[in-house]
Amino acid sequence: MELFETYKGLVEEVKKDFLGEGSGHDWSHIERVLHLALKLHKVEGGNQDIIFLAALIHDVGDHKFHDGDYSVGPKLQQRLLEKHAVSSEIIKAVIDITANMSYSKGAPALSTLEGKIVQDADRLDAMGYMGIARCFAYGGNKNRPLYSSTDSGNSLQHFDDKLLELYGLLNTKAAREIGKERHTVMQAFKDGFLNEWNLTLEHAN
Repeated sequence: MELFETYKGLVEEVKKDFLGEGSGHDWSHIERVLHLALKLHKVEGGNQDIIFLAALIHDVGDHKFHDGDYSVGPKLQQRLLEKHAVSSEIIKAVIDITANMSYSKGAPALSTLEGKIVQDADRLDAMGYMGIARCFAYGGNKNRPLYSSTDSGNSLQHFDDKLLELYGLLNTKAAREIGKERHTVMQAFKDGFLNEWNLTLEHAN
C-alpha cells in the first residue's frame, strides 16, 4: 500500500517498539486500526495522510503505561513525527486527534472527520472477538481476575464499564455497520460467560 511505503521509516520504528507488547496494545492492534481506518476512509473520505499517521502512532506514549500522564503521548508523538520529516501542519492535525480520542477522557466526540474515523477504528478493535481477546490480555497483563462477583477490578467488568458502550459512541455510519455484529458478539459472550460461571458455582454448592 502506498502510504506504508511513503512512511516506511516511521512504520518500521513504531513496529519495532510495539512488537511483543503483551497487553493487547501491540503492533497487531496498530495494524488492525490502520486497516480499519483506511477502510472507513474509503467510505467516509477525509485526509488520508492524517488518518494514516494518527492511526499509526495513536498508542505511542499511551497514558495507561505512563502512570496516567496524558502529557507524555503528545510530546513523544510530535518528536517522532518531526524525526521523520512530517510537515508541521499535518503534525498538528494528527496530535489534535491522538491527544483527544481516548475513551478515558470521557468519550469526547472529535470535531474533524479524520478524528472521527481514527477514533472509530480504534474503538472497533476493542469490540467483537478481537475486543474480547484484548480485554482479557490486558486484564492478565494487570493481574486482574477473569471475573469476581464481589470485586469490580476484574476483566469481565470492563464489558459494562466500556466495551458494551462503544457501539453507541461510534461516529460514522460505516463504523456502525461494522460495529453492529461486533457488539452482538460481545453481549453474547458476556451472557454465556456468566451462565457458565454461575453453573459452576451451582454444582460447587
